[in-house]
Amino acid sequence: AGVAKTLFRTLARSIRRLRVGGRKGPVLPSKSTSSSTTSSSSSSTITTTSSSSTPTAGIRLIEPFDTRVWGNGDYVPQTSQKMILKNNLPQSLFDGESATALLDKAPCKIRYEDVYPQMKGSGLELEALDPDVLMRLLKLGFEKGESLQEGFGAAHFLSTQEELRSCTSAHLTKGIVLIEGTSIPVASSQRPDKTTSTFCYRISIENVGKEETFMLLGRHWEIFDEGLDKVIATVPKGSPGVVGHRPFLSPGGRFVYGSGAELETNKGHIGGSFQMVMNSQDSGGTEEEFDAIVSPIPLHEPTATS
Repeated sequence: AGVAKTLFRTLARSIRRLRVGGRKGPVLPSKSTSSSTTSSSSSSTITTTSSSSTPTAGIRLIEPFDTRVWGNGDYVPQTSQKMILKNNLPQSLFDGESATALLDKAPCKIRYEDVYPQMKGSGLELEALDPDVLMRLLKLGFEKGESLQEGFGAAHFLSTQEELRSCTSAHLTKGIVLIEGTSIPVASSQRPDKTTSTFCYRISIENVGKEETFMLLGRHWEIFDEGLDKVIATVPKGSPGVVGHRPFLSPGGRFVYGSGAELETNKGHIGGSFQMVMNSQDSGGTEEEFDAIVSPIPLHEPTATS
């Protein structure tokens, strides 16, 4: 019982740290849970702020990934927050009518800038999960007698979310090109002459506009090693495509690919831009070339969280 209480407090602290926007907390749940109508998942988890919307506190989950994305790219729709949760927590947590009702109540909206300050003024909202509802769902699992192993699995997932958020950046260019990048450490090696750290990163390029279409023509990268305080590698501006692709994106389209970088120390970042060409109906179908900014993506080893 003592271990279970400690584990539950650990989960509560992780949720508190992941929570953005609205009041701080979380407010721990009461024992009663009310049913709700089922809410369908939208094909897009990013919307433009409207006058009737009221973004609240929420937790924005980042879909986990591994090195299999390295060198690959494809057109991939956004995964709903509910599906990320279901795909990464013990399935027994979602058994029963009470758990299903809570899961249906979980989705909410938050402002993009609450998660990534560099997105301030973007006017975009993100699908997120209500932290209080998530806490009730976890508490329900403990009341149903979930094993400690499943509880530790949930704690590990939430801890991983903290790491992923610390290694993620986002930037919006021209109000239509949304680029989000996330890195994970792969390996560190030590040789007599130096130590190297390898990282894999995933890039999401999404068209959040309403009419414009665009195509990626080229890329420009700079890899900065903070331990050496200098740029250690550069991909020249205009280098063709990404992982063999030149994605073309209509409104709502999203392309995701993975690649990697190596540092001589264990901390740095990678950033740059993509060279784009846009076709706008508002301007009679004329083409415009521009750079879509990739905000520096942090590269670092995991840090312990208390």
